[in-house]
Amino acid sequence: MTPLDRTERAPRRIVAIDFDWHDADLLPGLLRTPGLHVGLVAGAGDDDAGVRVAALCGLPHSTELADLTREIFDAALVGERSPRREQLDRLLRALGTPVASPAGFVHAADEPAAPPDAVAAAEPAAPEAAAEPPRPAVAAAPIEIVAAAADDAPGLARTLAAGCAATHALAAVLADATAPAMLARHGGGDPLLEALVALAARLDAPVVVTREDGADAGRLWGAWPFAGGGRRAVLAVAGAAGATARYAWEAAADALRAAWDAAAAPAVVDAAAFSHRLAAAAGQRRAHGEPFTLRRLAFDGPDEVVDRALAAVTGALPAAGGVDCACRTAPGELLLLCAGTDDRYGRSRDAIETLWRDAWPRAGGPGAAPRLVEEALELEPGVDDDARSLTPDRVRV
Repeated sequence: MTPLDRTERAPRRIVAIDFDWHDADLLPGLLRTPGLHVGLVAGAGDDDAGVRVAALCGLPHSTELADLTREIFDAALVGERSPRREQLDRLLRALGTPVASPAGFVHAADEPAAPPDAVAAAEPAAPEAAAEPPRPAVAAAPIEIVAAAADDAPGLARTLAAGCAATHALAAVLADATAPAMLARHGGGDPLLEALVALAARLDAPVVVTREDGADAGRLWGAWPFAGGGRRAVLAVAGAAGATARYAWEAAADALRAAWDAAAAPAVVDAAAFSHRLAAAAGQRRAHGEPFTLRRLAFDGPDEVVDRALAAVTGALPAAGGVDCACRTAPGELLLLCAGTDDRYGRSRDAIETLWRDAWPRAGGPGAAPRLVEEALELEPGVDDDARSLTPDRVRV
């Protein structure tokens, strides 16, 4: 295959994503189409058919989804058999980029009477997408995620303010989905907003409504529940304007989930912070049946050596993976709050033991590192009835 000449003028820029070999056969035809310019070919890996053909044709290509946000495209052609089509559709809608199938786009482009702006609209809607609102013609500005963690209240407030500015919304809130508490708020109170937050938290599903009459006709109210970093929350907006507002707030919820997960690396905290995390875990278990366990690890040896070695272990603990948080409750002891399955904790336990063995000689310990002593813990009877009363010392073997 030889590189094909592209048209000199390219008023409509398109991006091709996740093309398989059937879709990749359409690339040469797209390059020959007057008035079109293939600005980027994206795929999940270098072995993807679209990426390989793009390299042969001398087209820009990438395996990073972030590159889709670096320039504006008039249309995105997503392979019909792409395993991540739903994710891509949500991202591209948030960016205001019309989405079409490769075959549908080429067929529309070949119609002699079709004007350029009708190319994307010429593709018949998929049956399952019939209930979706019309695709926006103008993109709203993406919502800037300022807060990287659930406990960053000022950052969360700035994120909500940025979202309201981008979508001309009247108000927005970020609420705890397991307790009647607001993590952040921007704007005044709104009864419909409060009702949607409660409904979305109860259903664990997005709830979106649009006013059809009155002064706020056309404005959107919506609530999107998500779970990230071990917490459940609801992001909600009142009175957002613009055709892309829904997709901008959906993308913001996804971005917050990813940011909270990234910030939820296990950490060593003091007794007060550990008590708060323990209470939250108990509340989630009671409300949603989410499993968690408490474990105590005992480190034997000379006090000074153990203290130095244990400091090295806790300093590297975020890399261990399966521990929600830890607390040094006594010399030579580490109390762990572990969320999820025993298999996940087992991998963390192996990582901690490796850290301990490596830290022991560097701390001046004689011979091989002593074997860790592990105890599984349970809450005292009745404590789970009032999660606010949980403290590290109110657990037993």
